[in-house]
Amino acid sequence: MSNSNLAPQRAHALLAGAAGLLAAIALPAAVLAQDKPPQQYQVEVIVFLQPAGTSVERPPLPPWPAATDPAGGDAAPAPPDGAAPDDRLSDSAEPSLLPPGFAPPRADRMFDAVSRALSRRGYNVLWHQAWVQPPGQRQGIDLALLAALGQGPTTPALTGSVSLSASRFLHLGVALEWQVDGELAARMDQRRRIRPDEEHYFDHPRLGVISVVRPVD
Repeated sequence: MSNSNLAPQRAHALLAGAAGLLAAIALPAAVLAQDKPPQQYQVEVIVFLQPAGTSVERPPLPPWPAATDPAGGDAAPAPPDGAAPDDRLSDSAEPSLLPPGFAPPRADRMFDAVSRALSRRGYNVLWHQAWVQPPGQRQGIDLALLAALGQGPTTPALTGSVSLSASRFLHLGVALEWQVDGELAARMDQRRRIRPDEEHYFDHPRLGVISVVRPVD
């Protein structure tokens, strides 16, 4: 057989060997990617009731000020009507009721001062919680399950869910219903693309939502 006939065979053999080597290198990387747990995020959400006549074109308190009392300490307002007293996460809370992958917050909450400032300005804070989760499905998690962490105001008149999902980008969704005397008074159903570590404001004629989503280890 001439050298001219051997050259293509040698080229094919070299290419096959290179392809096999690349496959051997890529396989462990693929296995590692499958074993790597999903990115966790700490989600914090405040839901409040808008005073009558409030414009919904911008957040109510930009930039968010810290509220202090005359003595220099943080002022703790009385709970809004229908809300449970502010209660920190304790051993009696039952995070086991949360879906798999959900957990109490790992970092300090960012909106404690915001919640106090809203109350001082006359906004009725209905719900304030923080938790850790992987990106999930669009249907969201019920407020009642998240409120089992017992970190802030809650009221049975506010129902609904919060969802965090990820494809190419992160999206946060809120589906809320507010009742007065057992009758539906307001409904909010919004979903938007968000950026991690940025505060986001969802506006509505009667309800307002302030949120932040932060990646955690």
